[in-house]
Amino acid sequence: MIILTINSGSSSLKYSIYQMENRKILAKGLVERIGLSNPHISHNSEAKEIKEQIKCNNHEDAISYVLNFFNLHEVDAVAHRVVHGGERFQKEVIIDTKVESEIENLSELAPLHNPANLIGIRACQKMLPDIPHVAIFDTSFHNTIPEYAFRYAIPAKWHIEKSFRRYGFHGTSVEFVTSRTIEILGLENSRRIIVLHLGNGASITAVRNGESIDTSMGLTPLEGLIMGTRSGDIDPGLILAMMRSQKMSVDQIDQELNTKSGLLGITGKFRDMREIQINAQEGNSAAQLAIQMAVYRIQKYIGAYFVALGGLDAIVFTGGIGERSSYFRNSIVKGLGSLGILLDHSKNKTSDGEEEEIISSLESKTQVLVIPTNEEYMMALKTLKLLAIESK
Repeated sequence: MIILTINSGSSSLKYSIYQMENRKILAKGLVERIGLSNPHISHNSEAKEIKEQIKCNNHEDAISYVLNFFNLHEVDAVAHRVVHGGERFQKEVIIDTKVESEIENLSELAPLHNPANLIGIRACQKMLPDIPHVAIFDTSFHNTIPEYAFRYAIPAKWHIEKSFRRYGFHGTSVEFVTSRTIEILGLENSRRIIVLHLGNGASITAVRNGESIDTSMGLTPLEGLIMGTRSGDIDPGLILAMMRSQKMSVDQIDQELNTKSGLLGITGKFRDMREIQINAQEGNSAAQLAIQMAVYRIQKYIGAYFVALGGLDAIVFTGGIGERSSYFRNSIVKGLGSLGILLDHSKNKTSDGEEEEIISSLESKTQVLVIPTNEEYMMALKTLKLLAIESK
């Protein structure tokens, strides 16, 4: 079976195509700046590598361009990433008009993501109307979190009437990395894992026996760790204070906390960890503070999840920063010595995220790994399994 995976953003389209019989990726690529000036595509396959500007006014143009690389009759199904599934979607589903409508209704909980995901779904359905389209939800892996961990201490009617609770995100990535960790380490009886998905968006998840029991992101992807432009955890009273003293609107505060906070807010200039690391090493005090704050927040969560899990078998780094920044990994782990967690500094320094690798020392009580995430393959695998069930 050949499965196309689609991750549709507001002005971008990330795609890959898999031959599932031999787990082979046939091609992958990214269309950027859809509907903006200078749209372009990066496409890689065994046959060709393309980087060029294209005419692309909308997502239908992007899908049409991408599909020119393939024989449409060979594509058996399309897997779509959908960020927020709410309480309604506990697992992946075949998309029909009712599912589409419910995804749209959930846009209130993910206004930056679900509408963009829907644009990609509708464009693909128009171009490929005769094959199944499957929605894969970022939130579904976290549906195993117990109520005492997902509920907020807010009026009960807010939860009952509006479904306000912790949902968590990066679930597809965490699920893939968890399965690889269990396989690599041969974990059987005790499977207590902390997954650090660190990129421009960042989260930490506690996993027991392959199931999420807690995660740092909440109702939205704004909660939790300090991110590139997102604040992470703050006192809700701060929002009220800004509304009262500065007369800021809800939309203004939303914009500030989502796009002007986090590492960018601390440094006033940088949101990319690579730039921050360079400037910190050159003595920039704001960059140094940003790293200290980000590391401290992560270490606090690790300590809390160590207790929640009743111990720890593995810590796993994934995502762009987690996979590639040995400096940031070392900054985090060097504060975990009291938990008996130690790095092999040579292995950590040479690990660049290209390969799966154990980077903890022989003396470490907990294994530390770097595992490149592969959300696209996980999406294709989930689609394959769902269609196999549906065909019975």
